[in-house]
Amino acid sequence: MDSSHYLFIRLEGSFPNIQALGTKIWIYYGAEIQYYEHLVFRGYESSMDPLIHFGLGIHTQLDSLKLQWPNGQVYTLRSPPVDTILTLTQASLPNNSLLPFHLLL
Repeated sequence: MDSSHYLFIRLEGSFPNIQALGTKIWIYYGAEIQYYEHLVFRGYESSMDPLIHFGLGIHTQLDSLKLQWPNGQVYTLRSPPVDTILTLTQASLPNNSLLPFHLLL
């Protein structure tokens, strides 16, 4: 039985950057921090899946997720779910928020 946990994130940006390229994401859990900058390319004539993957190993809970959109807006979500795909839409999140995840649903 595999005990590895994960979080997938799908970003929906505002026009004209609907893929939200350049978005920065930090996740915090225990003493760990992971960082990701959303780009869908890695080199000449290459591309990557736009679905963002964070591997969490044995961790079953996140403390928070911080997201900075390319326009500088920052959001912090407390206790986002794990083992799921989380879709974050730039137009639907309040600016500079510090909200429990369940309040964003």
